[in-house]
Amino acid sequence: MPAFAMAFVGSCALSKNGCCRQGASVCGVERSVTGLVVARARAPRTCRSRRTDAHPHSLRATGEDDESSLASSTPPASVAGVEKNEPQGVVSVSAFAGDLDTLRTALEQSPGDANESNADGWTALMWACRAGHQENVQLLLDFGADVRAVNKFESSSMHHAAHWGHANVIELLLQRAGSDEARKELIQARNKFGWTPLHWAGKGGHAAAAKALLQAGADPLAVHMFGNTPLHEAVNSGNKEVVKVMLPVSHVNARNAEGETPLMSAAYLGFADIVRELLTARADAQLPDDKGNTPLHRAARGGHEDVVEELLRAGADVNVTAGDSCASPLHEAARWGRFDIVQILVENGARVNDKTSDGDTPLHMAAVWGRSWDDAECIEILLRSGADHEIRNNTGLTAMQVAQKGSEADDFADTEVAAAFQDALGIAL
Repeated sequence: MPAFAMAFVGSCALSKNGCCRQGASVCGVERSVTGLVVARARAPRTCRSRRTDAHPHSLRATGEDDESSLASSTPPASVAGVEKNEPQGVVSVSAFAGDLDTLRTALEQSPGDANESNADGWTALMWACRAGHQENVQLLLDFGADVRAVNKFESSSMHHAAHWGHANVIELLLQRAGSDEARKELIQARNKFGWTPLHWAGKGGHAAAAKALLQAGADPLAVHMFGNTPLHEAVNSGNKEVVKVMLPVSHVNARNAEGETPLMSAAYLGFADIVRELLTARADAQLPDDKGNTPLHRAARGGHEDVVEELLRAGADVNVTAGDSCASPLHEAARWGRFDIVQILVENGARVNDKTSDGDTPLHMAAVWGRSWDDAECIEILLRSGADHEIRNNTGLTAMQVAQKGSEADDFADTEVAAAFQDALGIAL
């Protein structure tokens, strides 16, 4: 699964781990700004919609009808419609539609059509398995449908039954497989991208299907081409029940090709109930990915208050820094305008004047875009919590100068961000 682009790549050698931890007393005079007189009145703010940063993995459709997209993505947000890949032939159409009488008549007239397929290699049995029509599956098998046939992406009928959560069809396919070796082949089959039926069951959030596969001997530690285990996919589905089915037989801290654990995905996506399940199963709240980002970085960036609080209760380091960037969770929250997360982190001891490898404090991060109500809220919280507005980054800019530089307004003094600096510092612009 492609890693999240967590920002701030750079290098720093200002402390033992390369991160500058200058406090206000070092970089400027410590000050308490609470209660200062506001120099200029401002109009009431209108709450604007938050800047969104969608999970990269949720932006790509990877339905079974469009499996080629699996070559460049992982968990889907949607499943492509059948208009992209339709059943062709009377047998396939009736198998998919659940029309048992028409299917029986067609097979009796032409038994060889039990294995008919379309241009993408989808057989009538695959369509019946996708739709979950157990009687149609049974009839096709009676007429000799090949349970081991695969489409052009090397997905089998078992893959499709698992993806759509049809546990009864999974059990039927296993019963009709014949030998133990044949059953094992069905269960462990991998498509072109390394996905097993258990990956698909997890991805679809199907607890009953996952349980049926595991009971039949599916490998819970199998990884597909992106390095995700079935547990990774189960977490990405957002379904707690399928996660609970997988957890007892999975490695809770398994890392994919880019070092991401299931907890990291759950944290970023905001699945607090799944985060709790993973933490109860001893998921490591401190484990970083290959770029040094921890679950707390991800939850902060995603703006998930309940997840941030769960991670902090589990002992996550509020001031942990991410690899070469030296960005803390507070930097992430400030950069993305997550003012509620900024408040929580500050209340739990986050250092407001720590610098990234580029010399940016959280205040600089909040000022980078400097255009929204959310950014203004972050700036006010940080300033009232002791952030030093006089600290300069590696390019010599203060946070206010960063905000002015990034502003698209004709008059920066009239912006919400400018008003935030005025309110907190008691200055006029």
